[in-house]
Amino acid sequence: MTTPLHDVSQLSRTERGYFIAFVATLTAATMNLANRMAVSEYTTDPWGIAFLQMALGGLALFLAGGGLRRTGRGLATLRHTHTWVIGFVRVVHVLLVVFSLQQLTATEVCFLVSMQLPMGVCMAWIFLNRKPKPSQIPGLLLVLGGLIYMIVHTPGGFANTGVLLVVGISLLWAIEALIVETHPEIQEESTHRARFRATGIVMMITGLIFLCSAFIIGTLPFSEGLLGSRLQYLVPDVSLLLRPETLIIGALIGIFARAPRIYLEFLSIKVMKSENYFMVTTLQPFAVLALEALFQSAGLIDMTGFETTDLIGGIIITVGAMLMLISRIRHEHKKMETDAWENHPLFGQNPFFKDKEKN
Repeated sequence: MTTPLHDVSQLSRTERGYFIAFVATLTAATMNLANRMAVSEYTTDPWGIAFLQMALGGLALFLAGGGLRRTGRGLATLRHTHTWVIGFVRVVHVLLVVFSLQQLTATEVCFLVSMQLPMGVCMAWIFLNRKPKPSQIPGLLLVLGGLIYMIVHTPGGFANTGVLLVVGISLLWAIEALIVETHPEIQEESTHRARFRATGIVMMITGLIFLCSAFIIGTLPFSEGLLGSRLQYLVPDVSLLLRPETLIIGALIGIFARAPRIYLEFLSIKVMKSENYFMVTTLQPFAVLALEALFQSAGLIDMTGFETTDLIGGIIITVGAMLMLISRIRHEHKKMETDAWENHPLFGQNPFFKDKEKN
């Protein structure tokens, strides 16, 4: 019985990676809207609810992965420097987002964070020796063109403090993805339960760092003078944090949105690599707009306003990212066909065909 020229199992794994990334992007968009409703409609504390989501969502994943019955593996994840670095990077990332929203609209930040794609490509090239394919360069240039178009049409342009903060946000996100991709526990775990456990521990550590950093910021003597009105977004209000509705909302969003989103993000980075994951995430702003329109029609929220330039820039960025993605998929399919021919029992191992190929 001959081996088929197309490796179905490998092809399904490739396609599964893109599907996981798409679901992770859609889950992230849903989580963002849920958080927006929680803060605006139910007056929950933004930093405190982020802590609750990380802690309770992480705990749910940890228990789903076996909890204390797998103490040895859990301690291994806890000991890894990667785990703590991810927590610190994510906290600083959220801190910069809070600052950037004082200078830019939420839509502008959402589109401009696509800077993570070229940054992710550069990091994968420098640190992991994954050079982008020549066929991906036109798409990458289109992404850069869309970003420049948006920045030029932003008040202050490249000198806008908000734009500089988004550069920092994108850089941190690319760094976090690189750390996730090289995290021994996340990459080596082969079962869903093991990945649940590892991801849960990372989330709980991040939640702990969220809480500690918030109280440290609140006790610093110069915090109020430096942060001003922004301080209210960074220091948890204990009275709000302990309200039953805050605990319930934090648990619901943490378990059913944030935990699945982070788990799927880590899994898609493991399956398809960070720069490919970032290509798919350029769809997130449009997913947010579509969900906002759906929620507005149901009378749940008011839709965020956006400028035409934001939409044009976002479309250019997304088209460029999709061109890169299509190029990547074609390259993978071509590689699988080549490997199938080389390993074919009739053609691949036949010296007659190999000699003809050489000639």
